[in-house]
Amino acid sequence: MVRIDHPDALETLATIEGAQWRFGQEKNPSDSRGFFFWRRAWEAKIAAGLRDVPVPLAAIAERATCGAMICGAEGHHRYRVDPWGEIVLERESASPDDKERAEALGFRVD
Repeated sequence: MVRIDHPDALETLATIEGAQWRFGQEKNPSDSRGFFFWRRAWEAKIAAGLRDVPVPLAAIAERATCGAMICGAEGHHRYRVDPWGEIVLERESASPDDKERAEALGFRVD
């Protein structure tokens, strides 16, 4: 399982999405479809004492207008961040090979 608060979560995503995607995440950390935006929402949830409460991150994130979703390179892959911090690859957003690769890296595909 890959969680948003895991120290290697960004690197694990970048293994699938590529170095250019990772650079884009660092360049625009306020993107509401990016990794850092949702990591900050998770940290706010923890700070509020809600770690084990199934509150969606969108209810906590600043300026959130949509669900907790991280978009992959060129928007092809979509990763949902569930209320417990797990990063889940959306099944319909990936090819069979990409799903297999994601699962091998520890992502749940749903």
